[in-house]
Amino acid sequence: MNELPPTNYERMRPWLVIAIAWVLAFDVAWVWQRLSGSHTNEFGANPQEAANYVTGLMIRDYFASKEAGGTPKAFAERYASHYPGVDTGAWPPTFHAFQSSWMTAFGTKRLTMLMLMAALAATAAVMVIAVSIREFGRGMAVLAGVVTLSLPMFRESYSALLAESLAAVLILAAALKWGSYLDEGKAGDVLGFGVLCGVGLVTDLAAFALLIQAPISALYARRLSRLWQPAFWAGLAVCALVALPVAWHFNSNLLQLATSWAFTREALPFFLGKFGMGLGFIFLLFFVIGLTRNLKRDSEHLGLWSSLAGTLAIGLVIRSVIVEPLDRRHLVPLVPIAVLFAMAGLNVLHSRIVHTNGNGASKGSLAWSTLVVVALTTFGLLTAQLFTPESMRQRWTGYAEGAQQIVADTRMGTSRILISSDSRGEGALISEIARREKRPNLVVQPSSAELQRPDRLHGGIRPRFESSEDLAAWFPRSGFGMVVVDQSIAETDRSEIHDQLVSATEDHPEVFWPMAHIPITRSDFETQGTLTLYRVKESTR
Repeated sequence: MNELPPTNYERMRPWLVIAIAWVLAFDVAWVWQRLSGSHTNEFGANPQEAANYVTGLMIRDYFASKEAGGTPKAFAERYASHYPGVDTGAWPPTFHAFQSSWMTAFGTKRLTMLMLMAALAATAAVMVIAVSIREFGRGMAVLAGVVTLSLPMFRESYSALLAESLAAVLILAAALKWGSYLDEGKAGDVLGFGVLCGVGLVTDLAAFALLIQAPISALYARRLSRLWQPAFWAGLAVCALVALPVAWHFNSNLLQLATSWAFTREALPFFLGKFGMGLGFIFLLFFVIGLTRNLKRDSEHLGLWSSLAGTLAIGLVIRSVIVEPLDRRHLVPLVPIAVLFAMAGLNVLHSRIVHTNGNGASKGSLAWSTLVVVALTTFGLLTAQLFTPESMRQRWTGYAEGAQQIVADTRMGTSRILISSDSRGEGALISEIARREKRPNLVVQPSSAELQRPDRLHGGIRPRFESSEDLAAWFPRSGFGMVVVDQSIAETDRSEIHDQLVSATEDHPEVFWPMAHIPITRSDFETQGTLTLYRVKESTR
């Protein structure tokens, strides 16, 4: 008897399931953001997000302004002279470009940007769910999606404005495409891999793992013949066409990567340790089980799992070789892959517990297995949280109110503003000022750029003025119309010029008139302080 062709509903049903899963995943991500305090925080809870925000704002403003016909470099340099937090190199550029497009469509408010991050997190989770449905079944797929969104290390990345969530989407999608190509040999898969790999390379350095693992996974999966097919070389050409022009435009930053054996000796144990703690003991155990089971030669989709394993392993090595500041957020793009292996390990346990007979699994064993897996998943998330206590709720507020008062003061005109804080406080205030005013208008300068100079005699740097009295005497002719002093920064981050400026503003009311004292909350130091705004009297603005 001939089989009937699938109906329109049957063809659309998988896409409908994915759409529903995406909406639910977005809701879960949004709830986690709210619980973490992200919706009430300002740009500064993470050291990188203020720079990301202002850089995305710059790109948006460039294309929206009448200066779009000029050179981007000139616009970026002028923008940076007003808001020093902007990254004029903007490398890697993909996230900032993506972010600016989102701003153009939906606005520049913080909640709008957090919607972007929730959407990226939901996309990564849905890809994990889609693979898990095919490999483990729907029940395990639901758990896989929840685990992906709830692991503290990944949750932290989409609760702030960071590029790693976009990198996670691109790297996972590219690894899945390559694995599918190894298993099925379809030209469309390897071309898709080329596009995703190229975009990934200009998003996060971990994407280099995609290129390196491709021949290794083909060898391991006994699919070397895939490397000689014309489609493979077409995919490589697509990758190069996407990545190299962008790298060339940004002064070939993609190809100018520093390496150091001394750095690797420090970075490798750092990243391995953070990777293990990020998963927690339970998921790390099942990760090892899943890795061992799914890389067996008789694995049904060996190409897929070898591609994922290669991307994960080489990604860890790359992060330990290329010299960059050590930060566990660099591991975020690899988290969804790690979750897939951890769920594969849990699925092994699930299959062992369930006893089958001629009629299939008994209801009792199935219920018992489900209870065990859910309990282990819950316990695994709790242990992961215990190993990463810094991902708990943070509060970072007060700078927005300060920015609002600065921008609302119409007497400021186009004055210069001097800020004395640490890098996070400066970034938070600069981003909030940039968001509120008609850009670019006010010129905001950190005190470190104005009040210190090189010490040629002893090396290093020294204050520009010998005393707070000299500093106060200089201000009326400095061109600065306002001074902002942040008294909430940690003692260890207070520089000599910061203390000198505090003394000058407090001891010389004839020069500095206090406008406002704004409470600042910074839970990273578990302290509170004050942001004080001073107007400079008799300024030659």
